[in-house]
Amino acid sequence: QSVHLNMSIETLTLVNDYVRWPVKHDQTKHILDRYVEFGRLHKWYMTLRTTPTALTIHELTSIYDYAWEHELPVESCNFLHNPACLRIDVLPTAQKQQARQRLIHWLETHQTEVDEQIVNTRNPNIARQQIYQDVQSYVNYLDSAKDESDQLPELVRYLKLLESSRKNNILEFIPLFIEDFKPTQKTTISLNFLKNTLINIIEKKETPDLTIKWLIKEINYENHLQKI
Repeated sequence: QSVHLNMSIETLTLVNDYVRWPVKHDQTKHILDRYVEFGRLHKWYMTLRTTPTALTIHELTSIYDYAWEHELPVESCNFLHNPACLRIDVLPTAQKQQARQRLIHWLETHQTEVDEQIVNTRNPNIARQQIYQDVQSYVNYLDSAKDESDQLPELVRYLKLLESSRKNNILEFIPLFIEDFKPTQKTTISLNFLKNTLINIIEKKETPDLTIKWLIKEINYENHLQKI
């Protein structure tokens, strides 16, 4: 007999706090570490499961980073169909391209050999090959993604409805999403937001190291995007 243990998670960044409100990503990371420790102790088969959406596709690499480090397979739960306004296809072309570029950058910095299509995605002996294949599948998807940006107004309405009860704001968690989703303003807003947030939390001296590391990584990546 064997035990298969799955943990459902969207990202390991502030984005997860918004999508999985009211969780906190530093607490999620702590639970995930315990999950891995406990599973390894009992020799369980462990898998991370995620369902990328228009809100999370840009931060998907945070899951792959963790999975790669701990050699955990990632099972993407297919592509989201409903609600339609949350599909990846709803993003403007520029944002889909940014997400694609981020995934390609991840593939370029995480080399492994994938000789054939992996069917048994839960095989722990080929976890990194499976992760690489999963990342590649999203690059392929973004290469042929449809344009459903006409759903953007519906996405705004959907999020405003959620926020009316949650009392939060998407811009606090995903700064590249300005209300009218104008992609030409995206990088500057994101970079300035990240820098200001980093300065504020360092001054307060009460934010977990995980958040600070994420912000520094995001600032470096945004600078990288501006140079290409």
